Amino acid sequence: MEYSLLFTIYGVLFNVILLVAVIMKKMRKTPRTKIYIFLIISSMLFALSEITSIYYYLITEDFTGYSIIWKIRNAFIVYYVYGFVVYFSLLTKGEKYDKLSTTIIRNPFFLALLIFLTGLVVLYILYVGIDPMSTNHLIYVRGVIAVILVALAILVATFASITAIKLRKTNKNISRCLVLIVILFVLIMPVQLLFNYVSFMPFLTMFLMYIIYHNIENPDIEILDNVTLLKKQIDKSSNAKTDFLFNLSYDLINPMHAIVSLSQSLVIMSLDNREEIERDLKSIKYAGSTLLDSIDNILDLSETDELENKINLKDYNLYDLLKRIETVAMTRIGAKQIIFEMDIDDTLNSKYQGDITKIQKILLNIINNAAKYTDIGKIKVTVNSTKEKESDILHFKISDTGCGIKDEMQQHVFTDSKETSGVGLAITKRYVEAMQGTIRFESVYGAGTTFFIDIPQKPIGKKQIIEDKKEDVIKDTIDYIDCSKFKALIVDDDILDIKVTKKLLEKYKFQITTISSTIECIDRIKGEEVYDILFLDHKMPDIDGIQTMKILKSLDEYSIPKIVALTANAVTGAREYYLREGFDDYLSKPIDIHELDRVIKKYLKK
Repeated sequence: MEYSLLFTIYGVLFNVILLVAVIMKKMRKTPRTKIYIFLIISSMLFALSEITSIYYYLITEDFTGYSIIWKIRNAFIVYYVYGFVVYFSLLTKGEKYDKLSTTIIRNPFFLALLIFLTGLVVLYILYVGIDPMSTNHLIYVRGVIAVILVALAILVATFASITAIKLRKTNKNISRCLVLIVILFVLIMPVQLLFNYVSFMPFLTMFLMYIIYHNIENPDIEILDNVTLLKKQIDKSSNAKTDFLFNLSYDLINPMHAIVSLSQSLVIMSLDNREEIERDLKSIKYAGSTLLDSIDNILDLSETDELENKINLKDYNLYDLLKRIETVAMTRIGAKQIIFEMDIDDTLNSKYQGDITKIQKILLNIINNAAKYTDIGKIKVTVNSTKEKESDILHFKISDTGCGIKDEMQQHVFTDSKETSGVGLAITKRYVEAMQGTIRFESVYGAGTTFFIDIPQKPIGKKQIIEDKKEDVIKDTIDYIDCSKFKALIVDDDILDIKVTKKLLEKYKFQITTISSTIECIDRIKGEEVYDILFLDHKMPDIDGIQTMKILKSLDEYSIPKIVALTANAVTGAREYYLREGFDDYLSKPIDIHELDRVIKKYLKK
């Protein structure tokens, strides 16, 4: 007789130890952990009420008292199963509320199931009788209770199976744990029905708590999972760093090698070989431009997280932008035997509102990539648009006859992994998406690649681009104006940079003064000599360019020239930053001769 309750007694002792462990672990108080503790307590009460009912009847032979306790015992198993259903649901759907009571009340299914099961318990206690012979023979599962237990076991197994299926991809450990629970229910229920003189159910309910604790609820598991996740993130970050450095070395070392090698050859080359010298100088210019693009992309990448969601809306002329891109593209192509074509739809709007800087970077990155992998053939840019509500969708199609992209490499095109062609395309995709646009490509290995970029832009006015074509607002050559009457002051601490800037200004016949100190610059402005334009470097050793500019602007009693920021800070938003600080204009290093010409004509052309 007493042996039939051994499983139950051992289960109670086992659950007491588990409950103490749970309390000592100081688990976070969430609806899920609260329902888990409810499951432990209800399984213990189920077992204790069974032990109490049996020994109460054996000692007192009071059938009425035994019946009441026995029905309470069965009520505990019903609510235990209800707790399991709620627990499984919280595993998959998460915890929307902090309180368990709020979680149950706000969920129609939980609330309806609770009311239904409570109604069944009340009906069972009031109207279902207990056979006294069951205790004489210690039959634990018989009649109505057998039907109830089978139904409850099926309910638990069903919800456990559904939860396991939902979590099989996101959390395999929990999924396996739930599969084990289903298996135990499937195995133990037939055994309990066949050997109904031995009590297995209380032990099963408590053993399940042990399984759940060591696979799901133990706080140490969460810590271990976090450590594992952190390790994966570190490994991923380390791999990304390695891939980035791989691309970085490729993008920087290759053009640098060309510059150094060709420069060395020029040093020892005979000056009579003019044709070869010109060819090598063009190659150096091309390599330098490529190197500058790579550095520009790296600087952009360092600030992309901050800037990609910041759209600087400005009105711009689309034809001016495309012609400028064409000019830069021809420079990038250099001496390669590549035909560059630009097909612009005449019906396009002339002006748009958008982030011109990002659009220019997007198109140049794609064109530079095409030039990089095309040695002979053609690069063609096609531009047209379609109407969509208040916006025009600008369609850019950039195709090349280069080497194309292997099928297995195409999935990596817009990542900065070592399989890609560099960091430029990763930045390009992020910029396109920041402007609510799309980018895709088609490529045949050995035949070429075509990129398709769609960007929504707001049209300004009704002027069509064909009118800009007729006016030919952008010229490929520079018309140097005579600035022999004007005085230019160059302030830079780098002797080589001063030499380069001076060389560019000499084409305009300026009266040029060069100094390498901002303190001397302030003294010069305060002196008798009057300057018409000042090219001021930002990073100076004594007083930086911004402070110097503000000091000069505060000198009301002196003639202050137009102050142009001259800086290597060429990241996105740099122009806006320097103009906001108070500079009259901005030029980035290395100086673009078209931009320099624009500045000079803006302030000095009469």
